[in-house]
Amino acid sequence: MTNRTAEENQAPRLDLSDVVHRVGEPCGGGQLWDPCTATDYLAYWAGHDGMVRHSKMTFRSPSFEGDVTYVDGEISGKQPDSAWGVPLISIKVQMTNQEGAVVVDGTAEVEVPL
Repeated sequence: MTNRTAEENQAPRLDLSDVVHRVGEPCGGGQLWDPCTATDYLAYWAGHDGMVRHSKMTFRSPSFEGDVTYVDGEISGKQPDSAWGVPLISIKVQMTNQEGAVVVDGTAEVEVPL
């Protein structure tokens, strides 16, 4: 039997301290950052009592260092009673760059407070 320390038994932690301050800022760094930005905007829109329950985002074009991205959302449906027992809003999300090219396109289901 192996003696493992409590630190070794813990699940790995994701450190976002170097990313959180960049939310909403014009940034490059590749496509990995873009869907996070879109879902962050949705989470901020939902507020402290709401949350993003599900999202499906697809990349449509690359983003480059220095690009400015814009997130637009449109409410496309509502479910007063969902499988989670809370009301959900369906939102069509689109992220574009400064030239109008679609960078990320998708949908999300957002829990809203009663």
